[in-house]
Amino acid sequence: MVRKLDIDGDAQADLAGHGKGEQPRPYSSTRWILTITGRAFWGRTDFTFGQFGENFTVEGLPDNEVCIGDRYRIGGAEFEVTQPRVTCYRVGIRMNEPRMAALLVAHHRPGFYFRVLQEGEVGRATTL
Repeated sequence: MVRKLDIDGDAQADLAGHGKGEQPRPYSSTRWILTITGRAFWGRTDFTFGQFGENFTVEGLPDNEVCIGDRYRIGGAEFEVTQPRVTCYRVGIRMNEPRMAALLVAHHRPGFYFRVLQEGEVGRATTL
């Protein structure tokens, strides 16, 4: 169940820094990082979904095609893209890779923030 500020079972850890009403947020590039190309670049195979601080992962919404104001229905929930994601330095700490946040931005894969317009159960995404 997606709520205005979190997903059931996946609450925000840092509400002061991240509780701006624009969560949950997908991180669409996680799949790229987990692919052979991403693994070859990082030289690691231990990355998993959720490790980058994303609440859920979407496929088929490339960062360079998603625009602020785009709206999506994912299951019974409705979302609006509000801004590109600013990757937190904590991702680098958690993964023992201090360059992680800067490299994700340099590779044009920061992800984006969603605002929850309508709470609901999540499922397969469609464009509104």
